[in-house]
Amino acid sequence: MTTRTRRTMRGPLHAALLLASSLSGGVHAQEAATMPAAPELCSCSPTVFEFTLNLDGSCEVNDIEGNPGAAQYAATLAPDNSMCATTQLAQAVCCPAMPAMTDSADEEVRRLTSAVRRQREAKRQGHRAMRRRLQDLETTASADEAAEDPAIVEIVSVQFLEFDTSGDLTVINQDDTYADVSLVDGDRLKFSSASSFLDTSLPLEEQMSSPALVPGGASIILYGKTASGEVVRNRFFWMYDMNCGRENNPVMVGDDIGWVTVAETSNAWPAFCPALPDGSPTIAPRTNEPTLSPSVSPVKSPTASPAMSMATTTAPTPRTSVITPRPDGGWSGGYKPAFGGKSSKAPKTYKPGKSGKGSKSAKSSKSSKGSKSVHGKAGKPDGWNGGTYNMERVAGFTVNSAEGACSFDPVAPIRKKVSRSESMVGLCPFKKIMAANRGEIAVRINRAATELNLHTVSIYAYEDRNSAHRWDSDESYLLPASGTPVGAYLDITSIIDVAKENGVDAIHPGYGFLSESAEFAQACKDNNITFVGPSVENLEIFGDKTKARELAIKAGASVTPGTTEPLTTPEQAVAFVEEYGLPVIIKAAKGGGGKGMRVVHRKEDLVPNFEAASSEALASFGDGGCFVERYIRNAKHVEVQVIGDGKGNVVHLWERDCSVQRRHQKLVEIAPALHHPMEVRKNVLADAVKLTSACNYKNAGTVEFLIDDQGRHYFMEVSTISLQHVLCTSRINLISDACVALWCQVNPRVQVEHTVTEQVTGIDIVQTTFLIAGGASLEEVGLGDQSKIEARGVAMQCRITTEDPARDFAPDTGKLHTCRHSVGPGIRIDGYSYPGMVVQPYFDSLLIKYTAQHKTWDGVIRRMRRCLRDNHIRGVKTNIPFLLNVMDHPDFVKGSFDLNFIEDNPELLDNLPGTHGAPHVETRGTLGQKYDDIEGYLKYVASLAVNGHPASLGANPAIARTIDNRDIPAPSAKEVRSVLAHNKKSTPGPHWRNILRNEGPKALAKAVREHQNALVTDTTWRDAHQSLLATRMRTADLLKAAEATNAAFSGTSDVFSMEMWGGATFDVSMRFLHECPWDRLKKLREAAPDMLFQMLLRGANAVGYTVYPDNVVYDFCKEAYEDGLDVFRVFDSLNYIENMELGVKAAVASGGFVEATICYTGDVTNRDPSNKYGLEYYTDYATQLVDLGAHALAIKDMAGLLTPKATTLLVSELRKLFPDVPIHLHTHDTAGMGVASMFAGAEAGADIVDGAIDSMSGMSSQPCLGALVAALGEKSTVDLDALQVLNEYWESVRNQYAPFEVQALSAAIGSSVYKHEIPGGQYTNLLFQSKQLGLAGRFSEVKKAYALANKLLGDIPKVTPSSKVVGDLAQFIVTTKISADELVANAATLPLPNSVVDYMQGGLGPPPGGYPEPFRTNVLHGRQLKDGRDRFDGRPGSELPPYDFETATENLKDAYGDKRITKKEVLSHALYPAVFKDYLAFEKTYGKIDKLPTFLFLRPMVVGEESHLHLGQGKDYYVKLDHIDDFDKVNGENWFIRTPDTVTTLESSTGGAAPKRREKKDPTSKGSLGTPMPGQIVAVNVVEGEEVKEGQGLFKLSAMKMETEIKAAVSGTVTRVLVSQGDSVEADDLLAEIEGDE
Repeated sequence: MTTRTRRTMRGPLHAALLLASSLSGGVHAQEAATMPAAPELCSCSPTVFEFTLNLDGSCEVNDIEGNPGAAQYAATLAPDNSMCATTQLAQAVCCPAMPAMTDSADEEVRRLTSAVRRQREAKRQGHRAMRRRLQDLETTASADEAAEDPAIVEIVSVQFLEFDTSGDLTVINQDDTYADVSLVDGDRLKFSSASSFLDTSLPLEEQMSSPALVPGGASIILYGKTASGEVVRNRFFWMYDMNCGRENNPVMVGDDIGWVTVAETSNAWPAFCPALPDGSPTIAPRTNEPTLSPSVSPVKSPTASPAMSMATTTAPTPRTSVITPRPDGGWSGGYKPAFGGKSSKAPKTYKPGKSGKGSKSAKSSKSSKGSKSVHGKAGKPDGWNGGTYNMERVAGFTVNSAEGACSFDPVAPIRKKVSRSESMVGLCPFKKIMAANRGEIAVRINRAATELNLHTVSIYAYEDRNSAHRWDSDESYLLPASGTPVGAYLDITSIIDVAKENGVDAIHPGYGFLSESAEFAQACKDNNITFVGPSVENLEIFGDKTKARELAIKAGASVTPGTTEPLTTPEQAVAFVEEYGLPVIIKAAKGGGGKGMRVVHRKEDLVPNFEAASSEALASFGDGGCFVERYIRNAKHVEVQVIGDGKGNVVHLWERDCSVQRRHQKLVEIAPALHHPMEVRKNVLADAVKLTSACNYKNAGTVEFLIDDQGRHYFMEVSTISLQHVLCTSRINLISDACVALWCQVNPRVQVEHTVTEQVTGIDIVQTTFLIAGGASLEEVGLGDQSKIEARGVAMQCRITTEDPARDFAPDTGKLHTCRHSVGPGIRIDGYSYPGMVVQPYFDSLLIKYTAQHKTWDGVIRRMRRCLRDNHIRGVKTNIPFLLNVMDHPDFVKGSFDLNFIEDNPELLDNLPGTHGAPHVETRGTLGQKYDDIEGYLKYVASLAVNGHPASLGANPAIARTIDNRDIPAPSAKEVRSVLAHNKKSTPGPHWRNILRNEGPKALAKAVREHQNALVTDTTWRDAHQSLLATRMRTADLLKAAEATNAAFSGTSDVFSMEMWGGATFDVSMRFLHECPWDRLKKLREAAPDMLFQMLLRGANAVGYTVYPDNVVYDFCKEAYEDGLDVFRVFDSLNYIENMELGVKAAVASGGFVEATICYTGDVTNRDPSNKYGLEYYTDYATQLVDLGAHALAIKDMAGLLTPKATTLLVSELRKLFPDVPIHLHTHDTAGMGVASMFAGAEAGADIVDGAIDSMSGMSSQPCLGALVAALGEKSTVDLDALQVLNEYWESVRNQYAPFEVQALSAAIGSSVYKHEIPGGQYTNLLFQSKQLGLAGRFSEVKKAYALANKLLGDIPKVTPSSKVVGDLAQFIVTTKISADELVANAATLPLPNSVVDYMQGGLGPPPGGYPEPFRTNVLHGRQLKDGRDRFDGRPGSELPPYDFETATENLKDAYGDKRITKKEVLSHALYPAVFKDYLAFEKTYGKIDKLPTFLFLRPMVVGEESHLHLGQGKDYYVKLDHIDDFDKVNGENWFIRTPDTVTTLESSTGGAAPKRREKKDPTSKGSLGTPMPGQIVAVNVVEGEEVKEGQGLFKLSAMKMETEIKAAVSGTVTRVLVSQGDSVEADDLLAEIEGDE
């Protein structure tokens, strides 16, 4: 590649050298430092050279001005060092006689680089100082200056002027706009802002030498007005003394010239008045004008160029000029050049002096970068040579170049400021334009048009009536219905009619829809409406892939093999594949944007994919024809932005890399494509321009290429919409040249990703399309010179779509609850979104576009990452979590990615940050996660406010509304430690957990037996709240107490364990509290690391209510022990030894400490021979348990039946039998005898007794722990004062859970328990169930019926699940009012509870003493198990096959994602499949609500109420319920939370019953067929009863212009079909059920 850089050199003094980097192909120019001043004796005439810097490092020079010395010297330059060579060349051009440089190239580069760095830093320092001064002057000038000069009444204008070290003039006007000035284009002065002007109050010579006109100088000019209306100015100026970069500390010096009346100095030359080369001006005063003072007498200036060096100059040729001052303070002037004359005067030399006002310093006199001398060219007569400064662009200047005259009005800039945009407006002939599109691009078109002062018109389909693109337009019109919402935007006739009826004179199509329709463009032309886009001919070529391929081949671009005509039948596609093979890509003939596109790898997929692509293309573009091409593997997608004016002129705006794609949809676009070799980029750019120039291309377009892994690029095709993605399979070795480009396609329109090109080039592409359509040439719009179009820095665009990456990017619809975008430096946002906006399923899923810009690749990634993390878009799923993973992927960060990037990195879909669908994933504190958490909380709070608690929760709604609106603080661990220290009760003896974990369970058993004092277990964390509060205690409240509890109990050796897990807590955590029980175990273990954790294991029933395969129980115990569980209290509800054997052995195998438990019932002291629960029964059973290998024995008195006498008898006998086995005693305080019984047990030889914190004890709970400790006296070192610290906390917590307290409990309990034997843990549930069954107030009947049911069932031990059997039968008896005899006699036909039937079938194992007859026989009559038997033989679980964990894991991961499912989740599902699915369904909607304060979890908010939500350190939110029908408020921001009313009966808008909510699919069942995304059913290809095969297409779903075929996941019989064609469905709606074949 050759980069040409043209600069003007002014004599021997200085060269402004621009080095073009070969790495960027001249895109990014690096400014070299200026050369030092040359010796005075060296001189040469001004000249102009053209430098050519080649890629091989050689440097050439073309002699433009006839100076052979430099060209001869350049021939001697070394070709292998471009930097050194070019520097020497610049030196040679300036001074051929000067010796060559002797410094090494490296030293020179370092020196020059350091100089530039210091100069730029000095400039920045000065600039900041100037701006501070300017701000001060703007605010204080009126008062301060008026005080100095009472005649000044106001400051009318302020300007800051800076002539920097690069030779550019910067003018900052009062309105804070910038104007850059440089001398370009043949002695013409170009102003980028016409309001720029300089001070004319000084004589020309002083202006020339003042700091404002010396590189590094700056000035501030104040324009004031006196009381008489006279305009005056005051000028402050500074200069940066950089000494050519050799000093590290630049010096700033300043001066103030004071106020000067404009009229008094109006005869001075303006700073940029044409400098006449024939001599200094001669002032000829006009008639009646006063004589000029000597200070403004004619001045002989060495030159009129403002950038002219003042170190060594030669006097100019004499001239004759007249300048006439005017009464208004301006001037008029003219001249007549004298050709051929040369000055005979000796050169006037200015010696270097100090920088400052009026100084002439060689050190500071640098030539302007790119400026040109006003002298004639070397060897030609002096004079203007037809060139003039374009002073007409300066407000107040008028120029007549033909007569050589000009004039200046100094007050005009104050009266009027002209912006550059006005000059752009002048190029646009339109008055009213239409955006024939919707969404983001319609907004972009309207904004661009508004900046051009155009009247804007929008169109919309009825479904888009609330779309925000209407808001940005001056007018909007409804389109007639056209079959589908998309069809309305494809109706050419309707769109043209709207345009004609409303005076539209130009239509911009945007992208998509009709943007590349030749028919639409022709219709515009036929109706005298300008089509803002390519010509009809262009569209016809690039809209026809055949013609496009022919053009590409003719232009020399390489193309992929493919069909030459669109195919319309699958048979044609099959024929192509048979000839060319697989893989292939199917592409819509008139489509793009990924619509109508499929990649086929297998032959059997060809026909269905072709049909789907054709159908989708027909729906999206009105043409179902498709092309089939070979598919390129490992390709990268690079596209070139081009603009042509239709006159044969085409330029490129550099290239973009669009390789990060999904489903052929671009997701991330980057400009420029800096990760590709420059040679490839150069070839792609050249081919793009060559191709579009060949067809006389007009307006904006994109040429797309594929680049394979060997750097070869392939032109894909020309299509009518952005092919936003491409190919990835086998590479086709058709081209041997490694630099050949494969054409991809030409998109004749503005593309979605045009923003990145705009950011790096500074060119507004959309506005340019208007100007080109209006007839402007590239020259007129400022794009005539390709070399001046540079790409600076790097820009990246991310498309934010409403798609769920966790569901394979299924489109999502709904209302945005909250919407706030991330802004800040370098971030651009295109599109629109707002709270309350509804995302509909009819259109594309693009919501918004973020574009980040930075000078480096690393910087742009960091900026985009910050933008994505800081956004706040909630209410629908977006792809932002996925994009964050892309930004963090090491391959992406290295720039190593291709079209397979997403496919090859499935981990991009794992650990999606900021998604509460996978809340266990660490997200590094992103705002996305924070807002997801808050959104989930608000959804729950809103639902609770609207619907209340579900009845199944058992909360009393009246009491729930009385809960205090405050969070309860945690008990102080510090206070506990202080109490222990004060009482000197901290006696940390053996740490029981350390013994177990380090020495094993047998060592722990031995240590317990050797311990002298009585040990206690605290049941507050499990059985206490199960018995009192229906197991509704949340983990959050347990966690608060954990640290203080750990401190209190680890400070004594007399606390054995904390019972905190198992039993009913496992399923209730998921079912009612929406928590993971495994998370509870993990969090509590972390918070209380020193305590033994104890659980209740239901033998073969694990923590469930039925039997499970043996491997489930074993795996459960193992997982629990590994997660921190220590002690397993194993029991069987019927004391069935075979069930116990499974539980005990599974717990022992885990490594935990196992307490084999005796479930106590009856009265052990009753010596009646009919009493089957006498002492012998219990001792025999205990012997069997010890023989199983248990480490300890436990006595579980579920109902509180143990009296002190019975306790003493049983415990003392067991102690005699098993002197080395620890005994653990547990009871309930139902009859109020609990403390006495526990004390008696300890006295009789029990090692461990159970109790609960005082405020959580008594009644159906455990005995009071404080009272028990007090009773033990010296046999316990547990500190009562420390217990009181905990007690105060639990007292407050219990009040908060008052809605779950059964008010009738206190009346229901008592000594009657010895008759009915209701377990303490069943009281609350039984009371609640009785109320639901309409038995409120009849609990005394239930208690009697309970005793009857127990006898009918065989007088069994009653604990979960056997207690449930007795309770269900008792309530059946009360409800049916049936007698015992009637029940037994009619058991075969009565609708008995399932639990009773299962019990009689042996589902729980045989009861002590056997089943009651004939009740059992009658119950089993006509009732069979699934295998045809009527009962189990032996242990039920022994007949079950092992649980298939592998298959279960696979199915669950398919349903919920790989990272969401671990072994723990599989176990939860194995134990409670339905509960687990409901739990995850809740989590999907609300996220994890474990951090929600309990008062917000339990208490519905009322309108107007504000609550404080604390989510962690520094994370506090204030939630206010403003209105149930409107919105919630968080930290003052409105959040729209859409909450379905699940209570109120639904009605339709017509007054009848509303359609029922659709059933949802079962994610764990392959036979449950659901919708992958919201949409509309367009085809139903199955009926009920039909036999289907796996993979058979059953339904077609249309969603967001994309059709999806829904296939059977299993073979079998379709038992239900729940939808019809045309039905609208939501994600996961159940479509059909298939009963799989065996």
